[in-house]
Amino acid sequence: MIVASHQIDILPYPGFFNRMCVADVFDLSGHYDLWRKGKGIYQHRVMIGTDSKPVWLTLPVIAHHGMKQNEVMLDRERMVECFYDKIAGVYSAWPYFGRYKNFLREQAENAPAYLWQFNLAMLLWARDVLNITTPLAFAHDYQEKTASAQIAAQVNCYGSTYHQAMTYYSGAGGKNYLNKEDFDRRSIDIVFQDYSKLPVPEGFRTVSILSLIMKYSPEKAAECLRGFSVEQHLTHGGIQS
Repeated sequence: MIVASHQIDILPYPGFFNRMCVADVFDLSGHYDLWRKGKGIYQHRVMIGTDSKPVWLTLPVIAHHGMKQNEVMLDRERMVECFYDKIAGVYSAWPYFGRYKNFLREQAENAPAYLWQFNLAMLLWARDVLNITTPLAFAHDYQEKTASAQIAAQVNCYGSTYHQAMTYYSGAGGKNYLNKEDFDRRSIDIVFQDYSKLPVPEGFRTVSILSLIMKYSPEKAAECLRGFSVEQHLTHGGIQS
C-alpha cells in the first residue's frame, strides 16, 4: 500500500498531485502544526502563471505566530480581491479560464472561516477536475518529537488499519529531514519522487496546478501527472530499505 502526505496548501504545484495520483491514500497532514510565515511556507500562498513569469497569489489570513494551522482564519472580505481577481488577472485569456471562472468566484465570495477549509475545498476541486480518485484522509496527531517520526507514525496507522505492507511516497524534499530509522522500525519503505521524470511541460513545473488546468483540457492536464507509472516510481524513485 502506497501512502503519500502533505500539508493542506493552496493549489500546489503538479508534483503534489502526482503523488496523490500514485498513492492508495493521501494523508493531509500538518494541520496540527504551528503556524509560521516566511520562505518555504505555502499554506496561504502559491505562484501562478508560468515558471518564467510567476505571480504570487496570497490569501488574506488572520493569524499570529504560535497558533495552530487549523486555527488560521481567512479575511473573507478580501477574498475576491486577493483570490479571484488575482487569478482572473493572470488567466483571463487562457483557454479554460471561462470554464472555471464562475466556480472560482463563488468560492471566493462564499469562503469559509478557516484557511484549511478553503484550501481543502480547492484541493477537492482540482482532484475532481483531474479525475483523481485517491481518497484523502486525516491521520491522528501523534505528537512525535520530529517531523520524520510524526510522518512515520501517521503512515503506520494506515498499515495497521488495512493490514498491508507500507510504502511512503515522499516528495524529494523529504531527503532533507526524513530519518530512515523512523520508518525501518515500522517496516515502512520510502520512495522519493523524481520530479524530473514527470511529463509536466516546461513553463508549468514550479507554479500552481491552476496553470495546467487553465491551459489544457482535464484529460491533457491529467496526462502530465500520470505519465510515470507506479512501477517506475518504485524502481527509479529510490526505495530505501
